[in-house]
Amino acid sequence: MKLMQTKTKSFKALKSLVHTLKNSITRKLLVVVFSFYLILTLAVTLIQMNFEYQWSKKQTITALKNIHTMTQEGLSQALWEFNATQIEAIMQGMYTNKLLVGVKLELDKQQSMSDFTKTAIGLVENDQHKTVLVDPKTQEQSAYSAKFEKLIPYKFNIEHTDSLGKNQTIGVMHLYSSNKIVFNQVKDSYLLLIVNAIIKTIALWIIFLWAGYHFISQPLKQLNQATKSLAAGNWNIELAYKKKASGGKTEINTLFDSFNEMTHKLFATQDKLETSRNRLNNIFDTMPSALIFIDQKYTILGWNKDMESATGINSENALGRSLLDVYAAFTDYTYLIDKAYKNNSQQQVKNAKIIVREQDINKLFDIEVYPIINGDLIEAVIRIDDVTAEVKREADLAQVEKLASVGALIAGVAHEINNPLGSIMQGTQNVLRRLDPELEANQTVAKELGIDLPAQYQYLEKREITTFLTGIHTAGERASSIVKNMLKFTRRSTADMVKTNILELINDGLQLASTDVTLQEKTDFKKISILKDYYAPEVYIECMPIEIQQVVLNLVKNAAQALENKSGDKQITIRVSQFGADKIQLIIADNGSGIAPDSLDKVFQPFFTTKPVGQGTGLGLSVCRNIIVQKHHGDMIVESTVNVGTKFIITLPFIQEAKSN
Repeated sequence: MKLMQTKTKSFKALKSLVHTLKNSITRKLLVVVFSFYLILTLAVTLIQMNFEYQWSKKQTITALKNIHTMTQEGLSQALWEFNATQIEAIMQGMYTNKLLVGVKLELDKQQSMSDFTKTAIGLVENDQHKTVLVDPKTQEQSAYSAKFEKLIPYKFNIEHTDSLGKNQTIGVMHLYSSNKIVFNQVKDSYLLLIVNAIIKTIALWIIFLWAGYHFISQPLKQLNQATKSLAAGNWNIELAYKKKASGGKTEINTLFDSFNEMTHKLFATQDKLETSRNRLNNIFDTMPSALIFIDQKYTILGWNKDMESATGINSENALGRSLLDVYAAFTDYTYLIDKAYKNNSQQQVKNAKIIVREQDINKLFDIEVYPIINGDLIEAVIRIDDVTAEVKREADLAQVEKLASVGALIAGVAHEINNPLGSIMQGTQNVLRRLDPELEANQTVAKELGIDLPAQYQYLEKREITTFLTGIHTAGERASSIVKNMLKFTRRSTADMVKTNILELINDGLQLASTDVTLQEKTDFKKISILKDYYAPEVYIECMPIEIQQVVLNLVKNAAQALENKSGDKQITIRVSQFGADKIQLIIADNGSGIAPDSLDKVFQPFFTTKPVGQGTGLGLSVCRNIIVQKHHGDMIVESTVNVGTKFIITLPFIQEAKSN
């Protein structure tokens, strides 16, 4: 029974070991290390085997040389004496040597040995340098195709020394060994090298496997289990290891200490994180705006109380769901989110309509999207503010300013129209008086000229000339009445975008400004030089024409006022140029007194003015900027230097975004 339990425990331990090593770093290290070790061992073994082969081959050639030394003299004597029997005996004797696989004798061409019958034995090379097998008995040749048995040749000249001591070559002897013989000599060494490499590899593999499991895989498994426990919320876990007597620590021991220190710090900061999270949630809920927190896939991560009030949807029903499923009214404005993610910049749209409930039909909202991009983490905060009341106030302020501008404009127009009207009415009245036959002065002149004045008057009446003159006088009086009524007339402009030639608006604004300034500001507009620089004869943009004209009128009036006390040349420059591919830039500049630095950053604030009390509302530039930025989705900035001049730079798109309001 105990034996069975022991076997079961051993089997479980082995199974656990295999499971641990299956996907462990030890296995991967083992693969890398032993792949390199195997390649290195294989290379070294092959080098050693090649060395053994070359050394054995060299020894074989040395043995062939020894055979040459031993047979040189006898073979030379036998050839010189044409002793075929002795030559054959020598060749047969050579062939019996285990190192030789073949011998071949080549006679010098000047020699004659017709009675020689055997000049080659065994494996030799023929005249075409092909390996052939010459039968020792029959001298018959046959092709030999064994590729592995490559011949190792050695040849030497057979020389004879005559009585005068002169050496004469009488033939060449070829001795042939083969790589098969060499390999048979070293095969035992090869086997020993291979067995040695296998034994070392297996031994090193077992040692590395044991060391890797004991020092790497097992501690990492322990660390992995501790990490899973930590992820499950167990903050009190602590890793332990055996300490060395010397007190030294391995990298794993240091990692364990770092892990323990980390868990202690995490446990200590858990309450702080919880407190911070609650604080952030409170801030998110108490912000005076409706806020939505989403991720890259539009999944709702945050939904504050103002959003609950605005939509009637509780955060519990919104969190974790798609924004478009929960808040379908936002579909038309998802392009802001995509643009914010793409450009990593804040995106906004003013005065948008988001209809969730019936009471939202007449409401306007400002929408702002703030991207939060940190590496692969892409999120965004959407801020939605109800600006219905604010827009109404701005519209009322704009209307007040517009009415003030229109009143001043009408006064100037009336002044200019009344002069010719007065001349017309006075002229017609004088003509009628000088045609009257009852007027004494008329009678005196007619008598001097011999004219029948009553007859002439009757002619004029019958031809209705007097009626025409009376009608002209009456029409003049009517026109004068209309001009007076214009002073009481104002009209609220519509908010429709119309494709308009902005150059015409600028020119009309200049004409109106010249009349208004001449009348009210006591500035002679004719003394101001107007420099126009338009990049094209016609520039069409989508805009509200009356409001753009109002902007031009206000800016030109301000420029003229800045030139009022300037001596020398007075100049207003109006420049229109293309700005990028989809915008234009309008610059209205003067060389007047400029704006003080401490006032420059306040000029667009409502009710801020540098004019004396009673001469300005402080709404002109504020309304202008509202028209450009909020209503036309453009930009308006100011640059100014005291006693040098002021420049207003306006940027407007050619086409307004279809989804913006």
